Amino acid sequence: MLARALEEHGGAVRADFQQYYSLNIDEMGEAYSTLHAAELLVELPGESRVKRIYSDDGPWTFDRTLMALVVNALNVLVWQRTKDGSKGRNRPEPIGPFAKPRRRALEGEAMTIEELDALLSMPRTEVASNG
Repeated sequence: MLARALEEHGGAVRADFQQYYSLNIDEMGEAYSTLHAAELLVELPGESRVKRIYSDDGPWTFDRTLMALVVNALNVLVWQRTKDGSKGRNRPEPIGPFAKPRRRALEGEAMTIEELDALLSMPRTEVASNG
């Protein structure tokens, strides 16, 4: 886990070790062992950069989720006192992990495998460089 985290997100590991443990990752192996660093990495708090990167919940820590719940509840309370709220229309969209995932409209052209093969086998020309 430590080697992977350092390779994929070295900056986040460096920042978390400095912030949470006041350790310079460059001193690993001299000031503290690699095993010690691996144990510290696993024990980083949930709001640390590394934990958020590898978490299935992404940036939504427990505290942030609670704050989103409060904001959503307040938005609904305010909305209920409006004309739209009394008629049940234009309800505010929730934020945070409760928000509906936004779907991007994908534009493309459907083709068969044979058509794709023909397109990819067409001769290509060089693109002139601007410089």
